[in-house]
Amino acid sequence: MNKARQYHSDLASLLLGICHVPSGLNTQIHGLVCDSRKVKQGDLFVALAGLNSSHEAYVDDAIAHGAAAVLIECSEDTHEKDREAHEDGTAVELYVPSLGSHIGEIAHRFYHRPSDDMQVVGVTGTNGKTSVANYLAQFFAATGLATAVVGTLGYGICAKGEALIDTGHTTPSVVDVHRILAHLRDAGAELVAMEVSSHGLEQGRVSGVNFEGAVYTNLSRDHLDYHGSMEEYAQAKAKLFAWPSLKYVVINGDDDYARTMLQESSTEIRRIRYGIKAAANFEVCASDIELGQSTKALVAVGSAHVEIESALLGEFNLYNVLSVLGVALAKHYEPRALSYVNQLVPVTGRLETISAEGKPMMIVDYAHTPDALENVLRTVQEIRTGRVITVFGCGGDRDKGKRPLMASVAEKYSDKIIVTNDNPRSEVPAAILNDIKQGFSFSNFELIEDRSQAIQSAYALADENDIVLVAGKGHENYQETNGQRLFFSDAQECRKALGLDLAVLGQEQKA
Repeated sequence: MNKARQYHSDLASLLLGICHVPSGLNTQIHGLVCDSRKVKQGDLFVALAGLNSSHEAYVDDAIAHGAAAVLIECSEDTHEKDREAHEDGTAVELYVPSLGSHIGEIAHRFYHRPSDDMQVVGVTGTNGKTSVANYLAQFFAATGLATAVVGTLGYGICAKGEALIDTGHTTPSVVDVHRILAHLRDAGAELVAMEVSSHGLEQGRVSGVNFEGAVYTNLSRDHLDYHGSMEEYAQAKAKLFAWPSLKYVVINGDDDYARTMLQESSTEIRRIRYGIKAAANFEVCASDIELGQSTKALVAVGSAHVEIESALLGEFNLYNVLSVLGVALAKHYEPRALSYVNQLVPVTGRLETISAEGKPMMIVDYAHTPDALENVLRTVQEIRTGRVITVFGCGGDRDKGKRPLMASVAEKYSDKIIVTNDNPRSEVPAAILNDIKQGFSFSNFELIEDRSQAIQSAYALADENDIVLVAGKGHENYQETNGQRLFFSDAQECRKALGLDLAVLGQEQKA
């Protein structure tokens, strides 16, 4: 990827319409930072009250590191005189009411309005965000556009052999979002497919981004430790569909919360629904569906039709493909371009199949919610010839209510289950496993805390015609316990069990 471009701006231009900067205090800004530890000479440090109750304590640290100016969030009732810009001899300091609501626009301006220069499509929903974002990038790359992704797997241009850069979050911080978009624009991206999480929407991490389009996949139980209820969770997602810059929305019409998303969207933009319920008369609708070793369907896309024959397995992946066709319809692509969806390939850690001749098939998937696990297991049921052995766990410090629900789903579709660790974080692993097992009705399960041992045990139980599903971590290459992230890869553990790439595994783990 191209060398990062250097950005700079004067303070008054960044804050135009937000707060007044006297001409005598207008200084050049060479970087935008929200973490005082990362401040460099000439940076603008943003001290947001929401990040830390004692945010002003970091101001001195930022100035000591060379900040040219500091913005400090204050309350609306702060006296006008106290808000005036002043210089302490080292840096310009300004107190700004509701600073958090302005930081997106400030970042947008500092990085020269990157989302204005590209087609940015936001993808939100409980399940499918990563797959849909990557499929959108693949599809539009096939049409000739330079495409990029931002999300759980990282960010980068979708060129063959180009590794994605890790962000650490599905939706990075608001400053990082604009920095990444600027980076992608400067690298030549014309279209960016961006995963947008509910946390990101609630916390303003995509503020200031000019989304051209928004895609909704589905909503099922997840993150209720944060949102409190499904209704609040849905309202967080719905924020994306009320975005002022939108030209179109593409919504899974079969989902129970589709109406919530549609109600938030403007009737003056193009609104497209997709699904498999032909009677619903959606703009994109699949019929003659055949699921198995491949996915086949006839899809009506507006007035056009396209025959689907895809290597992407399962009904949920058919929904993902329909969402891509919905965006193509919204962007007025010609019918002959629609067949590019048959070229889409799976995403790392999403129904990732690992196999060796004469041995059981092993599948790695990121499914970590009851709905996602059910989708994957139903797909496995469609291709099985023997038994299904499922390995899964639940993350610590997260919604405890879904733990027995995961057990119930696994039991419904599996012949044998091994419950194991999945990022216990600060919780005691045995307590998490105990919460999970409350959802079992039968005794076709066992508890093995050590995830490596659990995967090896599942393989040892399997015959040649069986399928071993390892769910929950997908692409992740770590196990998080008590504040430590230690190297761990489900895919590599499966390859190890199958006797594949042992020399390579050792080299990659050292790296």
